[in-house]
Amino acid sequence: MPTEDPDELQRRARAFAAAGRVADAIRQYQALLGRVPDMLGAAAELAELFERLSEHEEAIRILDLAIARAAEPADLRVQRAGLLLALQRPGEAETELRALLAQAPEHPGAQLQLGIALLRRGRFADAVEALRRAAELAPGEPAPRYYLGEALALANHLAEASAALERAIELAPGDSRSYQLLGRVLDRMGQADRAVAMYRMAREAARGPGARER
Repeated sequence: MPTEDPDELQRRARAFAAAGRVADAIRQYQALLGRVPDMLGAAAELAELFERLSEHEEAIRILDLAIARAAEPADLRVQRAGLLLALQRPGEAETELRALLAQAPEHPGAQLQLGIALLRRGRFADAVEALRRAAELAPGEPAPRYYLGEALALANHLAEASAALERAIELAPGDSRSYQLLGRVLDRMGQADRAVAMYRMAREAARGPGARER
């Protein structure tokens, strides 16, 4: 019986995942990695599936194996740091990310995750600095602007927080979180009418494209 092409196996695993058949996708990825353990993209995708199931430790185990095999493991290490944050271990995530940024100082994902780690540790001024840098490295990405807005709001720099969140909305108008957070910032700034409008837009965005309140 002919051996199936690994790329075809990966496409099949992705199709299972897209269809919500997570258990089938996991089995497909595991079979694939059992045959071709150096398919690091497949390992990253398998880790994402375990993260979706909230099995973060298993996801980390998979990434550790992949990182040990990778010639350039930066993206895998950023993914691992994100899992540490999900496990509420921001100190470990910060250590991992600072080590990575010492080697790759312009890695936008690492800079973003470092900012989030600092934010979760309550180090708001340091988080603002890291997230400003993340926004510079990835000017077209909404996530650095959203988290920068959160950090600025927690540091009581409300006007700057508002500007960062407005930019996040421009970049990702369908993300309800930015409207919600901007509403809270505007409330604190005494702009109640604008805040109410943002809360309404947050609800509309959460319901999906084309939704409008009456």
